[in-house]
Amino acid sequence: MNPFDLLASGAGKIVADGWTAVMLTFWEVGLWFLEWAFKIIEWLTAPDITADGPARQLYSYTFGWRWR
Repeated sequence: MNPFDLLASGAGKIVADGWTAVMLTFWEVGLWFLEWAFKIIEWLTAPDITADGPARQLYSYTFGWRWR
């Protein structure tokens, strides 16, 4: 039994676990940025369908609503 084999397998496992943790962190940060970008896009493109909003007439006919 060679003690260096045990050290090498242990070091390899530590490096692999560290690499996995770093890649999962990158993935989570990427998902956070994507969610942030979608929220900004939604905020910029959400139509104003209130009683005085510019998309009032379009949405009233699209969904069959009658604004009074």
